[in-house]
Amino acid sequence: MKAYLLAVSGAILISAVLACILPDGKMGKFIRGMSRLFVFSVLLLPLLNLFSGKGFVFSAANIEEDGSYLTYCAETLAKEDEEEIANLILEEFPLEIGIDVVRSAEPGFPRKKISVKIYDSGLLGEEEHIHILSCIEELLEGYGCRTEVIWQEEE
Repeated sequence: MKAYLLAVSGAILISAVLACILPDGKMGKFIRGMSRLFVFSVLLLPLLNLFSGKGFVFSAANIEEDGSYLTYCAETLAKEDEEEIANLILEEFPLEIGIDVVRSAEPGFPRKKISVKIYDSGLLGEEEHIHILSCIEELLEGYGCRTEVIWQEEE
């Protein structure tokens, strides 16, 4: 019944908008007449169903999630996060890094994991990398998900 009321309201709204924006000439009168016929047919649709034996049964719409689109959105947001995190880290430390962000396709697209790989360039001291790892972990605390910061030796 809710769908029927929405359909009638929509038809009346469209008809009213057309009546306001159309000129007064012959074409305007024709289109206004057609819009009134459209509203009338929407109003009579349940009666036609009753006479054809279907009754006043309104079928419910079957709405499904588009999983591939949600996955695409999650991946797009993850790429934006990767760029943002890279810029944040590179402002503090001039390093060669690789970032991987995983987001879920659930409502709100929550972050699941952030992985940061720091490639050893050989320019830092022996214990300097431990300090950098802890600083980067502190920078990533605000993202509210599991973080993994790895110092990777170059081959």
